[in-house]
Order: sequence, then C-alpha cells, then structure tokens
Amino acid sequence: MPPKTPDRLSMMLFGISLLGLVLLAALTFSISVTLAILPQQRLLTGSVFVAICVLGMAAALYPSRCSGLLRFGRDQDERPHIKGADTGESGVRFAGHHPACGGFSSHVFRIGGKICCAGCTGLVAGAVASIAGSIIYLLAGFNMGGAGAPIFWAGFVGAACGLLPHSLLDLKRASVRLFLNFVLAFGAFLLLVGVNEITGNPVVAFFLLTLIVYWIYARMMLSRQEHRRICANCGLKECP
Repeated sequence: MPPKTPDRLSMMLFGISLLGLVLLAALTFSISVTLAILPQQRLLTGSVFVAICVLGMAAALYPSRCSGLLRFGRDQDERPHIKGADTGESGVRFAGHHPACGGFSSHVFRIGGKICCAGCTGLVAGAVASIAGSIIYLLAGFNMGGAGAPIFWAGFVGAACGLLPHSLLDLKRASVRLFLNFVLAFGAFLLLVGVNEITGNPVVAFFLLTLIVYWIYARMMLSRQEHRRICANCGLKECP
C-alpha cells in the first residue's frame, strides 16, 4: 500500500518537473542575444499554448476518461461494487469524482448545491485565465520591455508550487488546493511571456511547450498517487 509520505514515483515526477524548470531558466538566460520575434512565431507558439490549455481543461473536467487514455486509471467495469452517487443504489458514494468520505474533505468545496473538485476547478480557472491572457498578448502585441525577467520568475515560482506533491504539503483546505492548481496553469502562461520577452528563441519556446504537456501528465499522476495513499490509509471495507 502507498505510504503516508510521497512515494518514489511522486518524487520522481516532481523531480523531473523541477529539473525541467531549472533547465528552462538556464536556457532562457544563457542566450546573450535576444532574437527578433516574428509575428508568425508569436502566433504559432501562442496557438499551440492555447491548444495545450484546452487539453489541460479536458484533463481536469474529465479525469477518468483521460486516465483511461493514458492507461494509468482503472476502468469502471473493474469496480462493479461501486455505485454512482446519482443512481440511488447502495455502495460507496462519490462527491464529484472523489469518494464522499472524510479523507477527501479537503479536496472538494461546495458552490450552492453543487460539489466541485478544488484541484480541477483551479486548473480550469488557470487555463481560462491563461487563454484570455494569451489572446490579449497575441492580438495587442505587447512589448514588456525590461519586465520579462520578473514575469518569468513569477511563472517559475507559480509552476514550482503547483507541481509540489500535495501529500508532501499535507493540505487541509480546499482553497489552497484550488490556488496551487491555478498558479500552476497561469504560471505556465507567465513563463511563455517571459521566454518570448527575454530571448525569443523558438527552441526555448518549444521546450517550454513540451514541459507544459509533461506537467499536465505529472499533475494527474501526482493526484492519482495521493488518492491511492488516502484510500490505503482509510480501511473502509466497502471501498476498493
């Protein structure tokens, strides 16, 4: 059973993510000559980033389906003794896609009569803000001047905090989970703006876009491992 502390897989995923961030910073600031950013280049990287944001939103809104596509989730058919919350049948009930038990109380919050996942809501909100920011940045053609470095480091801190294994932080509030997932998504946008303003190198921009795709995968895997740890320490016989 998963231990109470983050397992090796979680720490490996976080370590690779952090290493990628450090390498991104090294590449961004090691290029002494800033390249001229062509409109087509800005549009291409921005369009790919928006597409990645949409992918991240899909992963947040439909985690079970995306888990199946990536082959690290369990199919519902393998859990016939679990009954859906809306069926009225007996069995383990779910709040959103979390078991409705005390172990996951800090993972959800209520808006009106609807229960929402804090992590997924944060990712979706961050993705929406990033898409809006990207459209404004692309259409307006802003030149941040000397603000590129502060923007980059703000994104660096946001992404690093968002990628931390939540089991390591032992979070108690759903609002903190929401915020950390929001800064992960929006931090990626700030990194892209920073890279464009500091270096304009398309290779560095492509490396960042590749990293963001990996971060989506890593965040889903880290969440999955934390859920396994919570369930392993629960001991509820009716729950698989």
